[in-house]
Amino acid sequence: MLHDAIFRGKEQEFEHLVSNSSVNKSMLEKLNHRGYNALHLAASRGNEKIFHKILSFGVDVKSTAIDRTNCLHIAAFDRVYPICRFILENHKDMFSIKDRYNMNPAHWAALGGQESILSLMIDFGCNVSEKTPKYEENLILFACISKSLSVCKFVQSRKEICYLLHAVNSEGWNSIQYAAKSGDVDVFKFLVENNVDIKNISRKTGKNCLQTACEKGNMEVCKYIIKKEPELMKENDRYGLHVGHFAAKSGDTDILRLLIEMIKKYDINCRLDKGSMDNINILHIACRHARYDMCVAIAENYPQLIHEITEKGWNAALFITEKSGAEKDRIACLLYLEKRNLNVYHVSRSGKTILYNACANRSTILVKFLLKCYPDLLKIEKSMDPRKAAWSKEIEDIFDKLLEDNLNDNSL
Repeated sequence: MLHDAIFRGKEQEFEHLVSNSSVNKSMLEKLNHRGYNALHLAASRGNEKIFHKILSFGVDVKSTAIDRTNCLHIAAFDRVYPICRFILENHKDMFSIKDRYNMNPAHWAALGGQESILSLMIDFGCNVSEKTPKYEENLILFACISKSLSVCKFVQSRKEICYLLHAVNSEGWNSIQYAAKSGDVDVFKFLVENNVDIKNISRKTGKNCLQTACEKGNMEVCKYIIKKEPELMKENDRYGLHVGHFAAKSGDTDILRLLIEMIKKYDINCRLDKGSMDNINILHIACRHARYDMCVAIAENYPQLIHEITEKGWNAALFITEKSGAEKDRIACLLYLEKRNLNVYHVSRSGKTILYNACANRSTILVKFLLKCYPDLLKIEKSMDPRKAAWSKEIEDIFDKLLEDNLNDNSL
């Protein structure tokens, strides 16, 4: 009841509850389902009177939630200006406290899109330009995550921190990459207009911003990037993956059509049917992620990919059962491609079949479907025993039931 009154900002109800002699400090320190105590909740909801009343019970203003955020993190994210000012005036050292993700309150303000709080922190001499350790993320990157154009503009307007627009994280990603991932085209345009490098690539993977936008299905950002830098369409990452692979992963067939059209329009030397270094093609990627509509679109535009084999000897069928989840979509992909002559009985160089993969993933729906529709998968020469792929009683029971049914059929 206490937390509910705080959440709804009901001062009179809260006063009535705390006037009860049974309410004490430990009750106010009790965490709710989100790991907040009463003080954290008051900081989030922004009721100063309730906040200070809780402090009067001796609840530590520096107490942290289960994710190690404190009241300044919380109030900064929710733009509770008076509480942020109170903390900075009286407990400025709380700014230096990091949460579970090594984020300081300025990072949370940026994530919440709160430029007024960032301005307040600067006025109090806080180091808002600090990066997180390990990943080296700064407030502009958090602003891009939350699609906050106002924070981006604020950072650009302050000469002491405007350089952050061009800073990179530990993998070499700049703010352009973050904006491409989150998909806000206005944020992306603002960064480009302020000369942030649109050709930035990850030091770890070699991925560019167009590949990032394609992977996340951000059509408007893709259109803008192609208009500004069409040559980015022909770049590969360090694994030989191109924009087609990333579009296939997203499942966005509109982006695939856009790429086909723009490659032709700009006469770019980029073949979307080209495989990666391991000869993984875009159909393989669509199958791996159970993107049915994408499988159909790719098969219609590049039918030869249905029969291509990777360096490991995998065909599209094996990619369909490579992962668990989305079983109905995986079955739909398999049935569609089988009609287009995909070999569902294909065996990889190491002896894996679609049934072996399904068993390894403990995908009971797929296992039942495959045993029912393709019983000869159990009879393929040189294939590994699918029953040995997973230590699962549920999978074992499926095979035992099949064996029992076969014995009963033979006895008739």
